[in-house]
Amino acid sequence: MSFEPGGHKTLVPQNEEQRDYAAQVSAISAAANRCLFDLAELKGRADAGPQNLFVEERILEALQASAGQLQRTLQCTAAIDHTTYLMQKLLDMRPVLGSLGRERLSEARARAFLACARSFTHFYQLSHGYLCDLFDIK
Repeated sequence: MSFEPGGHKTLVPQNEEQRDYAAQVSAISAAANRCLFDLAELKGRADAGPQNLFVEERILEALQASAGQLQRTLQCTAAIDHTTYLMQKLLDMRPVLGSLGRERLSEARARAFLACARSFTHFYQLSHGYLCDLFDIK
């Protein structure tokens, strides 16, 4: 498998083990997409009125699971500088998401959460695009 930077696409894996890894990366990308949908739902609620924002456990669990899966994949490719940066961004955001509970948020906390969700969404978009390019995922 080729990991060359600079716009080079990763070659189609020749052996079974590498094909399994490519399939795993595809699954991680799908998890990131699910995470984006959950974040979009939260953003819509927060934009509608921060005083009414409730954070559902289901959404937080989905975010944490997706984050964990993506982190493991990024660790596999940590030899690439940009990936290391993205992994650090992920680690910075997970504690914030994990600290939220199923409660009514104050306006200040809802705004802080919305800022976090926007940053996390941006991170996932970057990660998804980067991994798709790196592993030539269609």
